[in-house]
Amino acid sequence: MDYKKLHYRHFGIEVFTEYEQIPKKRADCVVTTATLADNGERNRFRDVVPYEENRVELVPNKENNTGYINASHIKVGSGHRVYTSRLIRVNHIPLL
Repeated sequence: MDYKKLHYRHFGIEVFTEYEQIPKKRADCVVTTATLADNGERNRFRDVVPYEENRVELVPNKENNTGYINASHIKVGSGHRVYTSRLIRVNHIPLL
């Protein structure tokens, strides 16, 4: 086996191992808005929803009276950069 294949295999195992160590759900999480019946169609998966404390909040309107979108603000490192992660349906990609 050449070096590149060996390196890739080792790197892939490390990434998978690290991923598996990430907690899948915090014990103290609150997902009240995400689990409302009116917001069900906005979630691609029932078990992939934003925590209340870091969810992106839209301005409520007639079509979305809770201002809910399946998206979270993500703070990376100690800097001031904040990212937004959003889960969308594969067959519906809205223009923002």
